[in-house]
Formats: sequence, C-alpha cells, structure tokens
Amino acid sequence: MKKLWSGVVILLIVSLVLIGAAFTALFTPYATTLVNRVLEYSPLDIQARSVHYDYPAHFTFDHAQIHFDRQTLNVDQVQVWLSISQLLDRKVQFDSVLLDGMDLTTDQLKQFSPQLHPLSMQQLAIKNLKLTGEKWQVHELSVQVRNPEWQSSEQILPFGNLQVSAGVWKINQETLSDILIDAEYRPQNSTIYGGSFHWRNAMISGQAEQYGQQWSLVNATINHLNVPENEPLPTLIDLWSPFTSQLFHINSLDLLNSSFSLQGYRINNADISIEDVDLRRSLYQQQHASLSFNADSIDNQQLQLIEPSAKLEFADRRIQIEDFDSEFAEGNVQLSATITPEELVFHQLHASDIKILDHSQQYAQTLRQWLRGFSFVKFDQLDIKRGQIIQTEREPYWQLTGINASGSQLSLVEHHQIGLWDGQAELSANNLSYDQVMSSQAIIELNAEHGRWSISRLFVPLEQGYLDITANGDLNAISQPWQLSAEGDGVPIKPLARYFTTPVSLQGLADFSATLNGLAGDQSMLTHSLSGELKAAIRQGQIQIADGANTPAQSQFSIDDLQLSADRGRIEVNSGNANASLQGSLDLVSRRSNTLALSIQGQCGEFHSDVVSQTISVGPQSQQCLDSKPQQPESTSDNDETADEQTQLQQPSDEAQASPDAIKD
Repeated sequence: MKKLWSGVVILLIVSLVLIGAAFTALFTPYATTLVNRVLEYSPLDIQARSVHYDYPAHFTFDHAQIHFDRQTLNVDQVQVWLSISQLLDRKVQFDSVLLDGMDLTTDQLKQFSPQLHPLSMQQLAIKNLKLTGEKWQVHELSVQVRNPEWQSSEQILPFGNLQVSAGVWKINQETLSDILIDAEYRPQNSTIYGGSFHWRNAMISGQAEQYGQQWSLVNATINHLNVPENEPLPTLIDLWSPFTSQLFHINSLDLLNSSFSLQGYRINNADISIEDVDLRRSLYQQQHASLSFNADSIDNQQLQLIEPSAKLEFADRRIQIEDFDSEFAEGNVQLSATITPEELVFHQLHASDIKILDHSQQYAQTLRQWLRGFSFVKFDQLDIKRGQIIQTEREPYWQLTGINASGSQLSLVEHHQIGLWDGQAELSANNLSYDQVMSSQAIIELNAEHGRWSISRLFVPLEQGYLDITANGDLNAISQPWQLSAEGDGVPIKPLARYFTTPVSLQGLADFSATLNGLAGDQSMLTHSLSGELKAAIRQGQIQIADGANTPAQSQFSIDDLQLSADRGRIEVNSGNANASLQGSLDLVSRRSNTLALSIQGQCGEFHSDVVSQTISVGPQSQQCLDSKPQQPESTSDNDETADEQTQLQQPSDEAQASPDAIKD
C-alpha cells in the first residue's frame, strides 16, 4: 500500500513537472514548436511561423497558415483567447478569435467558413480582409460577431450581434467608402441598428428591420447627393436593385441638399422627406404615405420653378397637394389640389405677377396636353393678378398686360374635352394689343352649367370705338351648337384682312353688327353649318399697291351697307356703292367657285381685285397721284410707254382662300 501511494505521488509530481515545463516553455523560443505540435490535434488545422503567449490564456499566431480542402489560407495574424472557466470543466471554448489580414475570394470564403463551425466561441472577429466577388471588391473589411451561431454547413456569416466596417467597396463601377454597420443578425426578423457609408460625396445613414424575408427602412438620411444631369435617378436606383429588391417599406427617408434628374426635370439642392411608403404599391394604392419637399429650383426646357415647396399626402387612391408655393416666370404661384387617376381638382390656385414673355405658344400647347391627360379638371377657386403674356414668335404679334382673372367652381375638362363646363369666371386686361390694334380695360365674363356655356359679356374698348360680343353654346351635344351676337364700332379691319391672302394692303375702320350660329363639333360641322348675317360699313379705308414701276400707290375708300349672309356654309356678300364695293359668294365646303370682288374708285385710279383668286387690275392713275409719287430714273425701256395699261397678277387660287381653321383659332 505504501508503494502504491508512493507511485501516485511520483506520478503527480511528474505531471506537475511536465505541465510546469510546458507552461514554462510557452515563454521560451520553444513555444512555437510546442504549440504547433499541439495544434496538430485541434479541429482547425493551423500552423504559425511564430507563437506568442500572454497570461493567462491569450495566444498570438503570426504568419499563420490554415489548411482546408487541399487549400492553404494565409493569415497575417491569428489571436485566440481561451475560456479559463471552460478549461476547468475540461471543455475547449474560446472567449474570442481574431483573424487579422486575409485576401479571399467569395468562393474561398464559402469553403473556409465551415472550418469555423466546430469551434465554440463567444466572439469572432476578422480584420483587414480583402474580399473579392464576381463584380465587386471590398478593402479593409472588418467583421465582429458576438455569440456567433451557424445553423447550416452552407452558412457563411454566422448569426449573432454584428459589427461591420470597411474602407472601400467597389461595385458596378461605383465606390462606397467608410462603411459602418451595427446589426443583430438572426434567422428571421434581423435588425440593423445603424449603418452608414459615403457614396459620390454623399453621406448615407439609416436603420432597418426585417419582417420575414423582406426589409423595412425605419429611418434613413441621404445628404449631399449630386447625380449628373445625364444620369436619371431611376437609372441610378436600378443600379442598386440587387440590394434593394427585398426592401418593401420606407418608414422615413430624408434626402437633404441633393440634386438629381427625374422624368425630364432637374431638381437642384432639394430637401425631401418621405414617410410610410409601401414599395409594393403604386402611388394611388398607398394607404398613409406622405412626401414633403423644398428645392432651390425645378426646371426643364420649358419651365423653371424657383424655391418650390409643398407637402403631398397619398391615401385612398388620391394624392393631396397642400401648401404648394413657388416662384414662376417672375411671379408667384400658390395652390392646393387633389389628384386621382381620372381627376384633377384645384381647391385653390393663386397666381400673381406671372410674365410669359417667351415661348407662349409652347406653354399653351404643353398646358393643353397636360389638361387632356385627365378626364376631369376643376377649380374650386381661381385667382390671377397682374399677369402678362407676350407672343412674338410669329405674326400677328399680340400681348396682354395687367391680366386679372377670378373664377369659382370651374370645370374646364370633362371626358378629356377642354371647355367651360361649369362655373363662373371673369377675365380682364389693363392693356391689350393685337397686331397694331390697341385696347385698354378689356373684360370678358363667362358662366356655364352642365356644359351649357355663355359669354355674358366680352367688351373691348378700342382707340376709336369698341367691340362687344355675347355668345352661348352647348358642349354636351356631339355637334356643339353655338350662337354669337357681336357689335362693333371703329374696329380696325387690318387684322381681319391678315387671314385672307389679299393682293393689296387694306386698312380702315368697320362699324358692324352680326348674329351667327353653327356647330363646332369638328371642322366639317363648322363649315357645313355656319349661318347668320352681318351688316357693316367701312370708313377711312385705305388701299395700297405697287404699280408697274414698283412704287407704292394708295387710295382712300369707303363701303356703305355691306351685308353678309351665311346659310349652312354658303356665304353671300353684297354692299352698297359709295366709292367702293365688295361683292361675291363663298362656299366653305366646296371652294372651287368662290369669288369675292373688291372694286375701288379712288383719287389715284381704279382698283379691281378678286380676293379669292388673288387677281388684281389697276386702272389709269390720276395726274395728282403721279405728281405726288417719288421721281424715278429715266428709262429707255419700251415698257415706259405702257404705263397706262392694266397689269394682271395671277397666283394659285387655292392658297388665297381663307382658312376656316385660322378663323376658328
């Protein structure tokens, strides 16, 4: 018995000596050889060029090599911290494992990751990893996972509390830098507590939550994003679609101090806030989404908004626009509106000091196309003050200044058809000019009910008279019947003559009264239906024409008792005979036999012209007119002897006829 106890004591002493020797060896140059020999029996096949030990359980492996699947992974440094408490329970567990300095491809990472699965550890950390994928590369990548857990052999990144940082991530010719992520990675319902990175000089940060397999952006901020004009924002969004395809909801997103292009518009230095957007739904399918914005400017080739701001609410298949305010065309626009897929309703629209000085026709065309995009367009309240429109793109030039307009309960589009369907409106202009005709304080008053419209008053004061018109019509009928009554005194005829390609220049003042009616459903209806009569007299008339020597000759004329009667597109013209007359017949449907003869007996001779065929004959001029003409150089041409002969000018008659389209416009 005494020998047995002696053997046990000796064995214990030898064991303690061996353990002490081994422990002592960890502090000597033999530590590397000793540890490498021990690691041959570990689950992870690892060898190191040098090993350093720090009491009580910290090992550092420099220039380590990890062997797996006939491959060798070089690691600049591996550090492990053993769990002392687990060692006492005869279990090998790591408090922490650190891999520092690696260069991997995604395929290598997939093969290496399973080597870590058998290890029991409280924390896994990777530093200074260069990771290369098929079309991307990450530099200076660091990953730290607390309580890592692998649930399948194919899992690369373990579940756990995750912190990620990276210096640079290059993907699809884009570069992200200064990447930071703090997250809880779970099999389901993961959470990103915070993430941030720089991209294109913009700072992007946010938080997100996972629901099932989809993600919600809880809160995100994009600051100082500047997208070039030649790169539309949707193209940029598509670039990141592989990473955002599982994003289904935006709780809050702020885009600050950013510029980008969207649907042909350039948005400059904008602040935009988006809340509660379901990305699986269209704009009209949103339940409680909202968007508010302000910007330095929004512009395209046709218009520019300066410092626009507004708030939009999306719910119940409608978009509510509130507090829209912007400078536009040197003035200001304020509005609130509701938009649905079929209807646009302006609850209020206030515009002041708007000046349309260029491209007025283009503005009008764009406005018509935009309005026709809706089935219905209405204005609860319309108010325009001190507006100005100038049209100098083509003759005749015209302008309106000091425009004031008001309207209530207006319906301007129904079933994509523009017109005054309902409501009351009044429009006035302090000054109006058309060609060389001037007016001041012109006014028009309109009202409509269920498509039956009327112009109760259109009064245009003129320099030597006035123009007064009333009219009514019905937009409900396909034919759109209308009636018009007009009275004028001292109305210049020169602008009207512009619509007829006359071979002479006519000026004068007309006194007239007219009642007309017809159908305005389309061009054919108008030409087949125009009926009514006009009675007029022309005074202070002047006609100007070039004679055979290409010098202007002019004569004064007047026409009394001019009568025009129209019956379903056939027009008869007769006049009394002062020193001029106008006679003829016109058929707006079949124009081949149209004639309209103008004859003038003036102090400078006789003038005879067919306005339709553009023929003209000039009779002998009086000596008084010849004496008043500028002197011409003497000519030996035989043509000088035929000065008293009549001259005939012919042009194609089809081009001479007045265009009903032009008259209608």
